[in-house]
Amino acid sequence: MPGTPAPPFGSPRLRAEIADHLRQARGVACSPDDIVVTAGTSDAIALLASAIDAIVEGTPRVAVEHPGYPSARRVLARRGAVRTVPVAVDDDGIDVAALAAIRPAPHAAMVTPSHQYPLGGRLPVAARLALLDWAEASGALVIEDDYDSEFRHLGAPLPALASLDRGGRVVLVGSFSKVLTPWVRLGYLVLPANPGLRAAVAAVRDDETCPVPGIAQEAIAALLASGAVRRHIAAARRDYAHRRRLVLEVLSGIEQAPLAGLDGGLHAVVHLPDHAAAAAVVARLEADGIAVAALGEYSAVPGAGPAGIVLGYAAPGDTRLAEALDAVRRVVLATLAGDGSRDTRAGGELERGPRTGG
Repeated sequence: MPGTPAPPFGSPRLRAEIADHLRQARGVACSPDDIVVTAGTSDAIALLASAIDAIVEGTPRVAVEHPGYPSARRVLARRGAVRTVPVAVDDDGIDVAALAAIRPAPHAAMVTPSHQYPLGGRLPVAARLALLDWAEASGALVIEDDYDSEFRHLGAPLPALASLDRGGRVVLVGSFSKVLTPWVRLGYLVLPANPGLRAAVAAVRDDETCPVPGIAQEAIAALLASGAVRRHIAAARRDYAHRRRLVLEVLSGIEQAPLAGLDGGLHAVVHLPDHAAAAAVVARLEADGIAVAALGEYSAVPGAGPAGIVLGYAAPGDTRLAEALDAVRRVVLATLAGDGSRDTRAGGELERGPRTGG
């Protein structure tokens, strides 16, 4: 109501609609009381960092995927004086055995099991169960960033890690930035049955209040209730599946530059032999107005990790996307051949950072 502050955990109507959406879309059995409305993913991670700092003696240690989402690492480092611990990922996602070998065990692990960012792996059920066993045995939390789970192109979506949690260890982080638009800046936490964590989150929110305007919360609640969001997701899946096919048609089959990360989500990875080649490709494309990111920028260990480029294909229209992809192919081939010339004339643009802080 006008003149009334928004509730600390968010509008009751929006929390109810998010809970219903997650039950239908992700198989997560949650109630409105489990939902905390946030101003996107970065705000959700910052809130959790402050809460973890409040319940942990000393400096909290949070395991992060390597390579992984750099903005999340920065948010963790800036909020709650958290120390991040890199853990390597394989073709499927985080290496759970490597995580379990860390001594002492981290207080939490942040993972992207539905679509590892940026390499694109999907954590198998057996590894998910092993991750939950690790969390239970070590008393740790698992922060599940459910990034891009709505856009699965190959294979049936696996259940959210939170839907398998029986020990109150998994916090689900979600956002409407990719589903709707990053301009919405609206996300959420799904808190587990963990009284200590809930109390800590509530204490932080009592001090900082909910950052999402009430009118925006009510608008998104109305969209969810009407079914408009579900219809939009269905239409977007078809559109993005078409753009994914364009990426495959243009960039597949380049020797020394295998294409990856396309089983889900809205971005692709072009692997390259080394970081120098990746830097050259990024620089040559940037000079022609095409923004892509070096895969090395996602490394949690400077100078380490796989080499390549990351490109997002959601924003440009088909014509501009096709032009930009043609340019990427020409530049990659020229770089691999050792050709220092630059003549792409693309006239198109890609997304440099397909993930935003939303």
